[in-house]
Amino acid sequence: MHTVVRQAKCVLAALFVTSLVSGCGSDSACLTTTAAVKISACSGGTPSAVSGHSVSGGVNGISPLGVLFTLTGAATANVGGDANGTYSFNGLADGRYTVTPSRAGYTFNPVNVVVTISGANVAADTFTATAVNAPTSDISGTVSGAAGQDVTVTLSGANTGTVFTDANGNYSFSGLAAGGYTVTPSIAGYVSSPASTAVTIVSGQNVVGVDFMESVATARIFGSVSGGAVQNVTITLSGVNTGSAVTDANGKFSFTGLVEGNYTVTPSLAGYIFTPASTAVTTSRGEDVILGSFAKSAYVAATFSLSGTVGGAVAQNVTITLSGTNSGTVFTDAGGSFKFPGLASGTYTVTPSLAGYTFTPASRTVSAFSGGDISAGNFTAAP
Repeated sequence: MHTVVRQAKCVLAALFVTSLVSGCGSDSACLTTTAAVKISACSGGTPSAVSGHSVSGGVNGISPLGVLFTLTGAATANVGGDANGTYSFNGLADGRYTVTPSRAGYTFNPVNVVVTISGANVAADTFTATAVNAPTSDISGTVSGAAGQDVTVTLSGANTGTVFTDANGNYSFSGLAAGGYTVTPSIAGYVSSPASTAVTIVSGQNVVGVDFMESVATARIFGSVSGGAVQNVTITLSGVNTGSAVTDANGKFSFTGLVEGNYTVTPSLAGYIFTPASTAVTTSRGEDVILGSFAKSAYVAATFSLSGTVGGAVAQNVTITLSGTNSGTVFTDAGGSFKFPGLASGTYTVTPSLAGYTFTPASRTVSAFSGGDISAGNFTAAP
């Protein structure tokens, strides 16, 4: 039955399609499905379907008739599988969706699939159905702390699946067979406690209270200075966070509470040069980075700084490697600039690099034999 609702002016109406799935038998069940499709109509005009995209997939291991596929997310709908074991949700806008199959007496692997529509149709993974002789179970819990909503919760084990926590941090997996499982939450920029939880399902019994706590992920950078007296060397941190530290009596220093990203660590002390002159560091959430030692030695001649720029297709976060009398690495800043301070007189080669890009020139060699600043020139990046 098709019903079109119109008004005198341009309106949105709804086309409701109700179908009875045939093939009721021992391997299938009578299933009535209803799907709503938006249509548009103008006064005196003919209704036409609103443009959109589709999410489609299938199921094996079972007669598809009688399987109900439920769509949630940016839109909600139900549809039954056809005789070929396939389903399709049409007319969908861009956004994130979850497809969940269900049928009494069966479990599905994965228990659901999460897809994102971005300007194109999406073919989802195929579900595999398995008959069970015992009731199925649920696993549920809550994620709280610094992050609660939209935390990705992944299920592995006898069945697999992925869900996102709701506005209150709640999540659940349903229709699970008896067996062993692992539940793992994840969200960028946060650390979960515990990192994951092992769960054993006894047939027909639900498992509740599988909870997690999220805290903001921070990283730490540790290092040291060697060579003669090592105390009171100034260590400068630049990058996503900035700061400075002073080495202790053993030449050690640290930076804590850092967000993940790119950093440059540079030692300095009047009357000394350091090898390497600086070190580029990339931190990951919740991890410690331990640097090699900066070796320092007294200098007689004045030091100089070597600087330059990167332009073209990319400027920021290009790795600049210095080799020669001193060595070191830095990342370019938002304007594409880089600088190596406190260099001894000598000859140096400057080389830019970033995955996916080439640079002109590929490297440049410069020499300096007096104090002050010299330029390594400009490098141009191309994809």
